[in-house]
Amino acid sequence: MMEENLRRALAISDGSISFLWERPITLVILLISILFLAAPLIGNLRSWLANRKSALPNDGEL
Repeated sequence: MMEENLRRALAISDGSISFLWERPITLVILLISILFLAAPLIGNLRSWLANRKSALPNDGEL
């Protein structure tokens, strides 16, 4: 169903995806979607950096 609506919107806009950010509501939905998709990646990156930092020896240690 979503694919059909996307196909219809692309046909109406002559293949341009600019309709995704022309309207404020679609821009908000798009940004929220990106945030939800990026949140796990950001969390994993933060934990990886914290683990990497804790695994490095301190300056005073040999």
